[in-house]
Amino acid sequence: MITPSITTGAGTELGSPRRSRADGSARTLLQEVTVERMASPVFQISDRLREMIFDGKLPPGVRLPSTRELSDQMNVDSSSVHRAMSILVKEGLIVRTPYVGTFVADQAPSRLERLAFYEGVQSAHSLSAFRLALLEEIMRLGHEQGFVVEVFNDTRPNAEAELTPPQDLERKVRGRHVQGVVSPSLSPERYQWVSGLSVPFATVSTLQDKNSLNWDRRELAELAARCLAQRGCRKMGMVSALLAHPYPGANSYQLGLYHGFLRGAQEADLEVNPARLAGVPTPNFGLSHTELQSFGFEAFNRMWDSLSETDRPDGLFIYPDAIISGVLMAISMRNIRVPEKLKLVIHQNSEIPVFCPFAADRLVVKVADAAGALVNHIRNGLLNRPTEDRVLPVSLEFSGERPLPS
Repeated sequence: MITPSITTGAGTELGSPRRSRADGSARTLLQEVTVERMASPVFQISDRLREMIFDGKLPPGVRLPSTRELSDQMNVDSSSVHRAMSILVKEGLIVRTPYVGTFVADQAPSRLERLAFYEGVQSAHSLSAFRLALLEEIMRLGHEQGFVVEVFNDTRPNAEAELTPPQDLERKVRGRHVQGVVSPSLSPERYQWVSGLSVPFATVSTLQDKNSLNWDRRELAELAARCLAQRGCRKMGMVSALLAHPYPGANSYQLGLYHGFLRGAQEADLEVNPARLAGVPTPNFGLSHTELQSFGFEAFNRMWDSLSETDRPDGLFIYPDAIISGVLMAISMRNIRVPEKLKLVIHQNSEIPVFCPFAADRLVVKVADAAGALVNHIRNGLLNRPTEDRVLPVSLEFSGERPLPS
C-alpha cells in the first residue's frame, strides 16, 4: 500500500532486519526517496534514481539495494520497484548480474546509442539553414543506424553559456546517458568546456584541432580562381563573408579564402586587384544569418562602385551560399549581363537550395558529408581510434560545357 508523502529514514520500522550486501552510501542516499500517492510509484522511483545517477550521487560501480530492500524502505510493492529498475536497465544506467546484484553502469558503451546535438543560440528560430540541414542529416543517420539524437538548444546569455555547460547536458554526459556531443560550430570559449566533457565530441570548425572537421576554404577559393581563369577571366573578383584582405593576427581559417584565391590566380599568371575583393573588415566582425543577404548586396555594390569600368571584374567568386541572393540582386539591379560580361562561381550546400537565374559554375559541398564525418568521429572516439581525415570533400559542377584548361 502507498501512503501519502512517506519518507523512510533510519528510524522507520521496516519489520525484521534483513542482512544487506548493498553499498552503505547507496542505501543512505536512497532513504531520501519520497513516494507520493498521486503519481505512479514506478516513474517516481525511476526518475529519482536517474536524477541521482546524473548528479553523480550514485557513481558508476555502486551496488544498489535489492528489490525487496527498496520496496520495504519505500513502502511500495516490490513489482513497482522491479519495473522502475527495468526502465533504468533499458536506458543503460544500471546493470543487473544474476546472483550478484544490481550496479550503476560503470562505463559508457562503445556502441553509439544516444548522441547530443548542442546548439548555442538564443532561440530555436535562430538556427541557420546549414544548422537545420545538419541536424536533419544527423537525425536521419540516427534513424538508419540505430542511435537517438537529443537536441540541447542553449538559450542562456552568452556570458554564462561560454563559461559552463548547460546543467541538463552535463548531467546526461556524467550519467552516460549520451555517448557523444556534436555541434555545428563553437566559439573558442565554449570549445573549452565542451572539450572537458567526459565523452567524445566533434564540431564543424577550424582545421587546427583534432575534434574539428571542415571544408578547406583555401581549396575552395583556389578551385574557384582556377575555374574563372579557365573561363577566360583576367580580372577576377570575390565577395565573401570572411576576410578578403590580410589582417594582423587573423588565423588560417579567416584568411583561407583570400590565400586560396591568390594562389589560384598566381597559377594562371594573373594578378589580383585588392579592390576587387570584398569581405568583412575584421576577423571579429559579427554577422547573423539574417544579415548575410543584405551584406552580400552591399558588399558587391561597394566593390563595383569603387572601381572604374575598365577595372571591374569579369569573373566573380561568391562565398558562402547564404550571401548569394543579395549579390545576385545587386547584379540584376545593375543590368550586368551574366555570363557575357561577368562569369560566376558560387558556393552551394547540395541540401540547401540556391536559386540562381544565371549560368554559374558551382562549388558543391554536402551537409550529409559533414553529418557522416561528425558521427564517424564520435564512434572513433568511443573506440579510442583517431580520425585520419578531417577535411570534408568538395566538387566543382560546371554550367554548360566544361572549360578547357588554360
